[in-house]
Amino acid sequence: MFKQGYNLITDEDFENAIDLNLNVAIIRKGRQVNKGLIRSHNMNVVHVENCTYIKNLCEFMVSL
Repeated sequence: MFKQGYNLITDEDFENAIDLNLNVAIIRKGRQVNKGLIRSHNMNVVHVENCTYIKNLCEFMVSL
């Protein structure tokens, strides 16, 4: 379904990433700042492992 490098955009993308336990790279200002499993998300933020990221400031990309 998801390939490495796929950008998560929709709520469905984030929910599928959670359900499939996909590793996700968090990219901010063109640099990877973290990588891990998404624990939860809402309209504004994504919780990855023990960190919280603002959705409109980061990209979330499927990673191996």
